[in-house]
Parts: sequence; C-alpha cells; structure tokens
Amino acid sequence: MSGLLSGRELFEKIKKLIEQAEFVYVLTQNFGALKGTTLEIVSLLIDKRRSGKNVVVVMRNVLEYRFALMNYKVARVLLQNNIDVYVNPEIHTKMILTDCGVYLGSANISSRLQSKYEVGVIITEPDKLRNYIVYVNSILADKKTIRANLSNLESVFGIQPEKKVKVSEEKSPLDERLFILF
Repeated sequence: MSGLLSGRELFEKIKKLIEQAEFVYVLTQNFGALKGTTLEIVSLLIDKRRSGKNVVVVMRNVLEYRFALMNYKVARVLLQNNIDVYVNPEIHTKMILTDCGVYLGSANISSRLQSKYEVGVIITEPDKLRNYIVYVNSILADKKTIRANLSNLESVFGIQPEKKVKVSEEKSPLDERLFILF
C-alpha cells in the first residue's frame, strides 16, 4: 500500500496503475471537461481497450446540468471506443480498480486529480483487492445501475435535445483517437 498521495505524484501513480493493468474499472461521480488530466485518463482507457483489455466505467447521472453534460461527453467518447459505461444515480465513489491495485481517493476524474488539495491511496496487496472486486460487482448488479449505450445516452444523462452536443468526426490536433466534442 502506498502512503497518502497528492498532486502530480498521485496522478503519475494512477497512470502507471492503468498502464500496467489487465483490466480497469473506473468509478467516479464526475468526469471533468475532456481536456488536460481528464483527456489523459480517457486516452489511457481507450488505449487499454484497444489492446484488448476489459475496461468498465461507472459514473453518476448528476442533476446539475453542466456536470451531466461533461459526463455525457465523456461517456459518448468511451462508448464510441467500445468501453462499457454504466450509470448509477447514487455513485459517489472515486476508485480505479485494476488487477495491479486500486486507487481510492477524494478526486473525481478531472484536473483535481493533480491538485494538492485532493488525496488518495493506492493499495496493491492482492488479498485486499478481492474486497474491491466484490464492491464493484455489487454496484454493477444494483438495480439502479443502468448500462449506457449510444441510443439511451441522452435520456440517461437528462440531456435536452435543444441543448444537445454536436459531435464531429474530425480528428483532434490534441489526440486523433478521440472524436471532437463541441
């Protein structure tokens, strides 16, 4: 187990955890805007999925529209890249679970991951990981958890058609693996 981590050190350890993993489960209340830290994590998840590994994301369908819109945009990109996305209205967990370890902390998947005011720990002891796998499976089995897909995404996140995000298939200069959302 690592000691209490924060800032850039925490972010680098989370990236390493994902890079070395055979599977990745991400549970977070919110994703940040699809840039910077969020974009780096999403890109790592896409790379992991493209290498044939299992990647699952569970996020919250929050009521505040600006957060719902950010989660919607990230979920759309993840789904377009064959990553399983689930939504639960009560999830508040901030966890990244892999076969190599688990991150537990205070930060959502956003620029806050690199803040000195957010903290986390990474647990790598195999006997302790089993408990977190059971926890994740209980969230996935919860009757409030909805499996998102490109057809139900707007209703799952409460995105109103008149405010709908336009999606372009142009390549991004930042990362050609992602669709541009604007």
